[in-house]
Amino acid sequence: MSKLFNKIFLSGKMNFSTLEKFILIATALLFFTPVVPRLFCNILLAIFLLLSFLNFLLNKDRVVNLRFLLLGCSIFIFLAFSLLYTEDFEYGVKKVTTSLPLVVVPLSLSLWTPKLIAAFKVFINKFLFVYVLSVLLLSLITIYQFRDTLWSTDLFRQSLLKNNLFVGMEALYYSFHLALALMVLVHLFWSSLKFWRQLLLVVLMCALAPILISLSFKSAILSFLVAFGLYSLKINHYKVWTLFAAALTIIVGLISFSKDFNQRFADLFFVKDSSEIEYAEIKKTIQVCAIELAPEAGLFGYGVGDGKQKLIDCYKGKNQTLALNSYNSHNQYIGLYLKIGFLGLLVFAIYLFSLLYTGLTQKNHLGTSILIFIGIFMLAENIIEREQGVYYFALFLGFLFLNNFKIPKKYDMILSHEKVLRSFREE
Repeated sequence: MSKLFNKIFLSGKMNFSTLEKFILIATALLFFTPVVPRLFCNILLAIFLLLSFLNFLLNKDRVVNLRFLLLGCSIFIFLAFSLLYTEDFEYGVKKVTTSLPLVVVPLSLSLWTPKLIAAFKVFINKFLFVYVLSVLLLSLITIYQFRDTLWSTDLFRQSLLKNNLFVGMEALYYSFHLALALMVLVHLFWSSLKFWRQLLLVVLMCALAPILISLSFKSAILSFLVAFGLYSLKINHYKVWTLFAAALTIIVGLISFSKDFNQRFADLFFVKDSSEIEYAEIKKTIQVCAIELAPEAGLFGYGVGDGKQKLIDCYKGKNQTLALNSYNSHNQYIGLYLKIGFLGLLVFAIYLFSLLYTGLTQKNHLGTSILIFIGIFMLAENIIEREQGVYYFALFLGFLFLNNFKIPKKYDMILSHEKVLRSFREE
């Protein structure tokens, strides 16, 4: 086990205790969870918290990052506090339980010792590649699961929309993972110095991109393009610009020349047929109800158990289809405002802008780009209120912004080779 660990993590530069090795292995498994059942994810998250806490207690070189902890847990605190005034307490407890990753991940990482943080900075690309492999494996299983529909792009898409993937994942969140994996692949491509690795990463991009395109979720594709554009702008390297230009050309070309793809994106610009009119009406009804409910939501909102029900009650007088299907706000910011009010939404905005500011000032380009990706995606989906979304919101923003933590000088030599590699890439 020790030899395998050393081979994978190249830990000859650092001497890890057995507990620290288990923490790093658990970290790798956390990034592999898209392809495993949700119950296993929850168990793994609990084990990760326990290991981090034990390591914190047994290590003299420890300090709690209170700012990171409080900001990371702030939304969970507001959601839990709203249980005091929500009417549907049982449903509220269920939603608070769903949002537990919002406190477990920041709490675990705030207990990490400087040594573990330094190790994560060295191994981050390995963890990210584990995530890519999990999405690739999920894609292979999905292709096999829906192999009878592969002859038609539209039939494949409709099959995924009507049937969850084998791990219970919905098609929308599958597209979320595909787009996120593509962003990670772009970063790994830029980080790699060897040609064969870059070629392998391009092949993986070419394998995942067609599936994302065939699903044609506007929220995932547009969020990906904006985040990719920001990453290209910050890196400002011709290889990354070439990849971005290729991605943009393909998407624009499909919108222009593919009838099916054009129809799925047409409502961004104009409405012309019955299906688009229906979708536009749905969005309009949700917006009207949100505006009507906003004044009463006030500073503290309706509570975590009542925000969605208030929307449904409003739908009943405007669109019975929305009420019968229990549509949520399809906008995380509106959803949070209705649940925890203006104060809760303000704290959430402070948290996001704090991450954005530190990411930009410390040149954490991947973290900043993924933050933008998630921020835009939340305009169309309530990911914090869904188990499939909140886990990865907490995981990626928590771990990627762990890179912003300052490391004591005695760990500078551990990270020195990363600085040398970065200097080569920037030339």
